[in-house]
Amino acid sequence: MALPPRRESDWVQAAEGCGKATWVAALNSPEHREYLREAYPELGLPENLLVKQVIGDPASGALIEAKTLLALARHHDPSPIWRAVLLAALGVQPDPFKSAAQQMDWQGWGALVQWVASNHDDYLKRFEQVAQRLEGEGALVRLLCHGIERDLLSAREASAFSLVKGLMMLSRDLRYMDAIRLKVYVEPKTLEDWYVTGFVDASKMLYSRAYLAWRREDLCALYFHQLANTPHQAGQVFRDMAQGLGFVLRDLPSGARLLPHDLQIDAAQQALLFNRFFPLVADVGASKSFNAYRHLFGQMEKTSKHLSPRGFTEALSYVVGSGAAWRKTWRKEPE
Repeated sequence: MALPPRRESDWVQAAEGCGKATWVAALNSPEHREYLREAYPELGLPENLLVKQVIGDPASGALIEAKTLLALARHHDPSPIWRAVLLAALGVQPDPFKSAAQQMDWQGWGALVQWVASNHDDYLKRFEQVAQRLEGEGALVRLLCHGIERDLLSAREASAFSLVKGLMMLSRDLRYMDAIRLKVYVEPKTLEDWYVTGFVDASKMLYSRAYLAWRREDLCALYFHQLANTPHQAGQVFRDMAQGLGFVLRDLPSGARLLPHDLQIDAAQQALLFNRFFPLVADVGASKSFNAYRHLFGQMEKTSKHLSPRGFTEALSYVVGSGAAWRKTWRKEPE
């Protein structure tokens, strides 16, 4: 997540299986955020960062259920709905609605939405006061939204598309602020839908969107990171083999291990370690002429529209289950 001083992207486009929910969960986790600060200080991830998940199960900490949003959208305009959600996320809703947002039922949310629609000046006063306070403290609030296609647009209701359009319009209004911002993870088809993006200044949001895309180097680094930090025997074998090849894993204060830079970005260095280690867990055999790294990723790139952690996990599971039979399926290494 890019943070000031760089201009931040509010909308993140990612294909199915590319890790939208995983990334949201990681940003929601104080432990994961601390790891990012330790491992990648260049991100500038601040200590005073408050992250809240907007849509989801309130029992898991999310602010409001998708079905509640859909029910509200059938009776109210999107703008006061999202403003009510914003007030609740910031904890500055009026006294009659001071109970935790997670405890409000549909009727409670409906009353808060109606209050926002009828008290525009009071809403603005409350919002501006909390925004000024956060900016004075140097604090940042990021409101995370994902599952848009699964939880909202799958209803195929016109009000659902208007609701997502209203979310984009709210992010447009907040885009010049640093203290309070949205972070919305969606699939490409959502940002191609006129019923979502058909309003003034939508092009600004589309132009500044970020892309969550994966290269083979990224997926291999993710695999290596898991191995470097697993307590199981495979992890110890991997760590010993990496050290034997001259790759030094760095121990962080939290106890996690960080890959050396080469194993994060250099395909040739990754292949060197992958081709030594992978035959041990997949039982595909080892030979100087067989490049498991190239075979695995080459086949994924040929058969998939995009590389993704989900696809990589499925490919690994298939190869480990197939063993030596997998190796025999190729007559020529893909480029």
